[in-house]
Amino acid sequence: MKLKNCDIYLGEILELLTEVLAEIKENKDDGIYKDLFSALSREMLNFWEIREKIYQVEPQIKRDFLLEMEEDKERFDELNRELQQALSLYREGDFPRAKEAFNQVLSKAQSGYFANICKAKIYDCDKQINKSFKQATDKYSLNVEFLDNLHQRAVKLKQDGMNKEAEDLFLELATLSRFSYFEIISKANLFDLNQQ
Repeated sequence: MKLKNCDIYLGEILELLTEVLAEIKENKDDGIYKDLFSALSREMLNFWEIREKIYQVEPQIKRDFLLEMEEDKERFDELNRELQQALSLYREGDFPRAKEAFNQVLSKAQSGYFANICKAKIYDCDKQINKSFKQATDKYSLNVEFLDNLHQRAVKLKQDGMNKEAEDLFLELATLSRFSYFEIISKANLFDLNQQ
């Protein structure tokens, strides 16, 4: 397995751990929740340590958000707070307000990690508002290498000016992927294509 693929899997694990920790955070001082919160927090740190070792071996695969954080921690923290507020609105199902909040973050971020997440979520909000977004039923049967190849083909089509073909492929990738990395990147590209 390639280190890039390992990094994608670790990113997914960390994202899921973050969601679980957010769910149990308000009960973190009660019995089993306290033990669970403590154990998962330790595991999260372990996964980050592994990820850092991967980046020492292959620094070119380091994720955009880590590079942005290293570049300007204060700005990163500010954008992250605003992004978390927008994500909270999204999780509550308030898609119009969430879309507005994502647009505000996008106007400040303009590129990189925050911009890609905002573009993906704005795309999702539009689809939720219009009730036309459908998930593929076989979404969990695909592997990282297949999805990465599909993504690279879509990017090449976009670069070659074949926007309709690129849009179709990004849409397929966004609905097929169980990996949020590919889903977010695809939706960010769909956002860009829809703005043209």
